[in-house]
Amino acid sequence: MIPKVVDTRILQKELDEDNEDDKRFILDSLDWDKLDRKCARYFKTAPTVDFMLGPLIIEVPEGKQTKRAAKRREKFDESQRQAPEELTKVEEEEEATTREVERIYEILKRHTDDGSKPIGFFEFVINPDSFGKTVENLFHLSFLVKDGKASIAIDQDGQPTVCKSKPYREEDYDEVVSQKQMVLSLTMAEWREIVEVYEITEPLIPA
Repeated sequence: MIPKVVDTRILQKELDEDNEDDKRFILDSLDWDKLDRKCARYFKTAPTVDFMLGPLIIEVPEGKQTKRAAKRREKFDESQRQAPEELTKVEEEEEATTREVERIYEILKRHTDDGSKPIGFFEFVINPDSFGKTVENLFHLSFLVKDGKASIAIDQDGQPTVCKSKPYREEDYDEVVSQKQMVLSLTMAEWREIVEVYEITEPLIPA
């Protein structure tokens, strides 16, 4: 209950009636005992300390959650739903790359008589009809070179060649693979020039 507001004018009148001798009401010189008795009837007794009724932990019904909490949960669930899809996409791309590397390896084996004779590097990787396919061929061939399934060398005429080779053993990686690396830069203008100079008309690696 909210206590009633005490009207000081009524309170002053009642104090004056109880004390006929004092006609003036001065706030600083109030009779606090009398004030206590006069004010007591306007207030109820203060509640005492008692035990709480009911459990301390109350489960909130599902339907009464706030919009903000529901939004956070929805955002969390959304990310959880997307994660498996993204993971599956990455796995599919890795599988596609592996299949393409194996396909180029089989083509390299066929054109080098299973590694008995090398073939011109540019003749093998260049696709005269597509610069993009040429870049992809270089990318996939790099995996074969890294694993030792293909080797790149310079012939007696100073031309780059590629050939199928035996894969590296595990103990060869630190000694051979780490020390035999190169970066090849190929622009579209250079690709057109190579096609013209080497007179490449058909791709050895079908698209």
